[in-house]
Amino acid sequence: MPSKNAALLANHTQLETRDFEITAEFTNRAWRPHRGLRRTGLGPFHNRMNLAPLGRSGLLYAQVTGGILLDGGSVQDAFTVATALEGIFNFQVGQIRVAASGSRGIVSSPTSEHLIEMPGTVHLLNTRISRASVERELSGLLNQTIEQSVVFDSELSFRSGNAKRLINLIQSYAWQLSSEDSLIAQSPVAALQAERNLVSLLLESQPHNYTCELKREMRCADPWQLRRSEEYIRSALEVPLTTGDIATMCGVSGRTIRDSFLKYRRCSPTQFVRKLRLEAVRRDLQRADTETTVSHVAARYNFTHFGRFSAAYREAFGELPSETQARTMKSLAVQQ
Repeated sequence: MPSKNAALLANHTQLETRDFEITAEFTNRAWRPHRGLRRTGLGPFHNRMNLAPLGRSGLLYAQVTGGILLDGGSVQDAFTVATALEGIFNFQVGQIRVAASGSRGIVSSPTSEHLIEMPGTVHLLNTRISRASVERELSGLLNQTIEQSVVFDSELSFRSGNAKRLINLIQSYAWQLSSEDSLIAQSPVAALQAERNLVSLLLESQPHNYTCELKREMRCADPWQLRRSEEYIRSALEVPLTTGDIATMCGVSGRTIRDSFLKYRRCSPTQFVRKLRLEAVRRDLQRADTETTVSHVAARYNFTHFGRFSAAYREAFGELPSETQARTMKSLAVQQ
């Protein structure tokens, strides 16, 4: 019976082969350079690899049968987060050895040399996360230059709620990328935003050598899903947007998004979107030219009922949008 996981990233199948040498060459070229890859089993070999980009990072679903040992060395430009969806694989960095299974995953850091052994049939979900993306995000959170390489603890225990959320987010993005109609599959901007969500949750959920500094800095910060959802909303003011869209982008439930906005912004996500759109309309009207119409600007920001739009605008700014436009036109006339 085929594994249900075989559908993960199925529209991104890059390799399916029984040839071990082809697997070794493809892995080195397309996914990650390595020092060596060799067989450890005697039975038939089979490998399937589905790869999909996510911003500057990428996701890999691999099904391996026949036993292999990967000497990964150190990959200087990326972190990896991996978990076994089915089966078990062994991960070793230095003297630390982790058996990755349904209860734990692994995190490898760019400066850490490591070995990965897959003794039997393994279904693996591996996320390669750009080192530059991690360091850029951490630098922004700490408001300082990252001088030392970021090194994460190798074992990702799913007994931790944050670690479980990280894996759930990765799996959510993998399933979204399995559909060509999903937002992150169609939009490079949405994919970059999804990558940032992933990096933020990794930094906040998995211990690393900057964790103490980060916790001190973030004691008074808003939840990561609120920060990310606000960034996404600001980038998507001109497209139709629902609470469900925002929740999907952040990899959390609609209820989580609604609760975060109500607690920290004292409004619903829909009210927050409308507020930002009204502000965007006002900015555009304040720098409009003689050919700009109020209805055109309102439609640009998805206000389809002009009467309700005008009433909301007046409630927010104490004047009608036509009055804002008239004042702008008067200012232009004086300048000319």
